[in-house]
Amino acid sequence: MKTIVVKVKPNGKQNLVKRSDDMIEVQLTKAPEKGKANKQLIFLLSDFLKIKASQIFISSGQTSKIKKISILEK
Repeated sequence: MKTIVVKVKPNGKQNLVKRSDDMIEVQLTKAPEKGKANKQLIFLLSDFLKIKASQIFISSGQTSKIKKISILEK
């Protein structure tokens, strides 16, 4: 299992994923309510990392802008 740190910016104008030195920054169009932004985050990360969404889990930071993401390697 691999862990990465992601900084999330919800309510953005567009969906954007970019890699910085020590983390991945993700701008989301969804609002952080009822898990909508977290679902969109997983979808965008799966596309960016070219893996299945079912391999990605938010291991900590469910309600935080800084999240630890666990990736199951298959």
